[in-house]
Amino acid sequence: MNILILCTGNSCRSQMAHGFLQSFDRNLKVFSAGTQASGKLNEKAVQVMKEAGIDISHHTSDSIDKYLNDEWDYVITVCGGANETCPAFFGKVKHRLHMGYDDPSHAEGTPEFIMSEFYRVRNEIKEGFGKLYEEKLKNTISIDRSEKALSYFDNKFNCSQAVLASFAEELGLAEDDSLRIASAFGGGMGRQQFTCGAVCGGAMALGLKFGKGKNDGDEKKQATYDKTVELFEAFSKLNGSSNCRKLLNNLDMRNEKDLALIIEKNLFHTNCRKYVVDAVKLTEQIIDNSK
Repeated sequence: MNILILCTGNSCRSQMAHGFLQSFDRNLKVFSAGTQASGKLNEKAVQVMKEAGIDISHHTSDSIDKYLNDEWDYVITVCGGANETCPAFFGKVKHRLHMGYDDPSHAEGTPEFIMSEFYRVRNEIKEGFGKLYEEKLKNTISIDRSEKALSYFDNKFNCSQAVLASFAEELGLAEDDSLRIASAFGGGMGRQQFTCGAVCGGAMALGLKFGKGKNDGDEKKQATYDKTVELFEAFSKLNGSSNCRKLLNNLDMRNEKDLALIIEKNLFHTNCRKYVVDAVKLTEQIIDNSK
């Protein structure tokens, strides 16, 4: 999902909104720009965001011209000036929102009062964009990931590849690497029809998110085991089993006659597509519940 946040100078409010929204979900592709970009970030904005646990010091202050020809799911203005003078977009824009906030850089008074204004506006932006994410963006992202997984599956990648690849980029794994890793797990692991490949793809995503690395303690390994059990139990509750053969009506895809029946009954489409979506949604829920 592509989101552009606009302000006048792209030095303060839009930068804070950019930082918060990106922190809510790495799957979002968030950008910010200004109608009259200042070319640098406000130091106080960087400071108050750092105190909130978000580093925006690496952001750049960019002109809106850079993004005029791109396509956006959301374009959000965060100050009155930008809302009134926002230039026309030549690319496709699905939703345009205005969420107005005071400009703390215009605050006058004692240093303490000025900083209090930065804290106030920062907190208002966090609350406003948090509400936007929970009420409008979160469910849409879930739908987008399921559709992405089905797109892989419908284009001749197996169920395990489809699930893992839909999570790969945001978990730090290259798309092609995820497809290669998961390739062996399709068809219940190499078409042996043991454990459903879609659930295996979800388990690998959980490993990427929560697993024990070289310098981690054993508690991360146990936590990953617990989340994997949670995934398998939830999947089995939905579908009656996590065994590939049982999920395909006890038909053996390595048997020529059974495979013909699977194809005749269109089970790869009617059954397996559902298992891909279920695995994606359940894995998402487990990740979201751990935030």
